[in-house]
Amino acid sequence: MKQSRRRAKLTKGKVLRVISVLLVIALIAVFAVQYLRDKVESEYSSSDEDEVLRGTVTVGNISTTVYGSGRLSDDDEEKIEIPEGVELEKLFVQAGDVIEENALLATVDTNTVMEAMIGVNDEIARLDSEINIASVETVDNFLTSSLYGRIKAIFIEEGDSVADVMMEKGALMLLSLDGYMAVDIPAGKLSEDDSVSVLTSMGYRYTGSVEKVVGDTATVLVTDDGTFYDDLVTVTDFQGLEYGSGRLYIHDPLRVIGYTGTAGYIYAKENKLVYSGTALLELVEQEYTVNLDALLVERRELEERLGELIRLYSRGALYAPFGGTVKEVSAYDDESREEAEESETNAAAAALEYISISPDKTMSVSVSVDESSILSVAVGQSAEVSINSLGDESFEGSVSEIDRIGTSSGGVTVYTATVSIPKESGMLAGMSASTTISIEGVDNALLIPVDALNKTSSSYFVYTSYDEESGSLGGMKEVTVGISNSDFVEIKTGLSKGDSVFYTEKEDRFPAYMPGGMYGSDSFGGGMPGGGRPGGMPGGMSGRRY
Repeated sequence: MKQSRRRAKLTKGKVLRVISVLLVIALIAVFAVQYLRDKVESEYSSSDEDEVLRGTVTVGNISTTVYGSGRLSDDDEEKIEIPEGVELEKLFVQAGDVIEENALLATVDTNTVMEAMIGVNDEIARLDSEINIASVETVDNFLTSSLYGRIKAIFIEEGDSVADVMMEKGALMLLSLDGYMAVDIPAGKLSEDDSVSVLTSMGYRYTGSVEKVVGDTATVLVTDDGTFYDDLVTVTDFQGLEYGSGRLYIHDPLRVIGYTGTAGYIYAKENKLVYSGTALLELVEQEYTVNLDALLVERRELEERLGELIRLYSRGALYAPFGGTVKEVSAYDDESREEAEESETNAAAAALEYISISPDKTMSVSVSVDESSILSVAVGQSAEVSINSLGDESFEGSVSEIDRIGTSSGGVTVYTATVSIPKESGMLAGMSASTTISIEGVDNALLIPVDALNKTSSSYFVYTSYDEESGSLGGMKEVTVGISNSDFVEIKTGLSKGDSVFYTEKEDRFPAYMPGGMYGSDSFGGGMPGGGRPGGMPGGMSGRRY
């Protein structure tokens, strides 16, 4: 009995201790959960409205670089074409051969050269007959409208060269075909089909409507009757509350184009309706017709071809115009042609033949640049190229070419820039290389945070006031911008040092306005901005939260 009571007493003590420990753990857990909950709410909770920041226009230096990577290639490769109809007797080179200037490439069948010369001469004789006829032809002395529409812009004046205006403006006049002008503004709370009021720079008001809302931009349509192309207009509701402003553009435009002559009397008037066939302007001083111009160009090409055939016939062989490396031989001599004609490569044997040679003077690397950076890249800019296989040494080069026809993937458009460098020992086509393109910077520039800049289809603006009670931004002011990087943008006109701008922080740190602006790219294909920050974070530009 005594032993049993002792066990019961020990068990009771243990239970009390366990209960005490559990109570302490429970209290700690409650306090921990509450602490974590409060911390998460304080750090990650967000209000319905974005925080408004205030930035100050400051003076600083801004610059950036664009990075990319790619593979080396021989960019000065030249094709030595075999004239059409000429057959080679024997080839003396193959791909990979290193040759000297005037090295023998192939001998030719002179009979085929003579036949080609006769054919070209016959073509020249035929062209001469057509040129005689075309020389007495005249073109229409009037430029007329091809469709019904309203004239909205006239770029040419009496006495102007048609070709010069086309080069500068891309058109002589612009017509509106559907009766509407358009303006892009911040969408705000606007929805498709909403009615709005459009105030022109001359003080006239027109009723417009929202055609569409894409992202943060609303496109507003207004009549083309009385409104003016490129006019800065303000869009409001019917009580005068401002939605935004922008420049009018033609919703459905038709470009009136020409090709020759000088403008005489201008019949067209802005905002005037014209019908198909309506005379728009008189053309004078037309020396040649387009047909004659084309025939003369074709004759000059035939003259050059005939000269090449004469030289080839006299020498009886094809020689290298310069020394270098034979990159490709896409040609057939008597032996290889016979083999090709007996095999499935017969079609290739009938194609244009050539021998490709690289003079081994320069090499290039093509890099992808994303849409936020491409407008900052220009031919002639200096670049530094590092070649992985050649160690830490870098080579000085420059941008030699820019392909502005982009390719889209995953919602991002990329373009190709080509950087050329002098070819040195050890450089081989296909080697991996990385490039750093230096973009010219600007000293003592007016700078604002890049997030403070807003855009329409044709202009850029900032907000210069903020109403704390209504929570709305106002005081829209149009600005002209220069270069930019991931943090700041240069302001050329519209603001002064010390001015305040108000904005909400954008999630996308790389806006696609790029007016010639300059984002760097730290990786292949663009992405992370690269340039140094201007002036080491100018004061007042980090923004003050409201």
